Amino acid sequence: MKLKTTAEHLVSLLAAHGVEYLFLNPGTDTAPVQEAVYSLAEAGLPAPTVLPSTFESVSLAAAHAYWNMTGRPQAVFVHVDAGTQNLGAMVHNVLRGRAGVIVIAGKTPYGEEDGPSGGRNRPIQWQQDVPDQPGIVRGYAKWIQEITRPEMLDRAIGRAVQVAASSPAGMAYLTVSRDVLMDPPRLDHSRVSGFAVPVPPAADKGAVARISPNVDPATHTLSIRCAVKNPGLRLKPQMLARIKIVTSSGSALIVPQDALVFDTDCYYAFVLAPGNVIVRREVAIRS
Repeated sequence: MKLKTTAEHLVSLLAAHGVEYLFLNPGTDTAPVQEAVYSLAEAGLPAPTVLPSTFESVSLAAAHAYWNMTGRPQAVFVHVDAGTQNLGAMVHNVLRGRAGVIVIAGKTPYGEEDGPSGGRNRPIQWQQDVPDQPGIVRGYAKWIQEITRPEMLDRAIGRAVQVAASSPAGMAYLTVSRDVLMDPPRLDHSRVSGFAVPVPPAADKGAVARISPNVDPATHTLSIRCAVKNPGLRLKPQMLARIKIVTSSGSALIVPQDALVFDTDCYYAFVLAPGNVIVRREVAIRS
């Protein structure tokens, strides 16, 4: 099957990027997407499973929950500015919960003539033409993009998935009008590679290679050198790491070096013995 519309291309790209579910809130701008999902399924091509909802905040909450369970961002399609507003407090939860989600919102068609091109055909579509629709979620979205032409679709979808899933995860918000969705697709712009999701370094378990024999007199700490594997060179110079050292049970006496006295060829420490008597004892330094 050759894709016929940009909406079919959009659904195909979502599937290619691993989006499994499309939480859909129907409106005048979603018909091309609904038809696209049906057409791809009829042709046996991959497409996300559509889960319709009558309220947008429920859809976003479901996508948030799916992220929490799997760590994979899913897509939510809402109806223009009103559907964006109906996402409600769930956008706050997505921001504070650091959930990776992709919200795609319809937009008033650019064309002002009714017809097969998907232009405006209802008076309400002039009322939905607000000056700054993305401004509704600007303070909560990690990335915002308006898809104005079919040839920019592959980059917009790929970047949205990448940004949503990258740590710290968040919401990518895209807008696309009905007439753009009904335009013929630009299949020569179908890149799905090159949108790698960065991950924090995850070093393999290592071992303590050396413990300094000297105690820092200012901090009373020891310097420790660890040997760890570094596949793919994910650990870089000057990075900071939080490590946990697991040791076997046992005890050892550690004293600052300036508490030792060197005499002839031995180190000594003065200790308080029973009877409040101070005695000198020889100590051995180990490296």
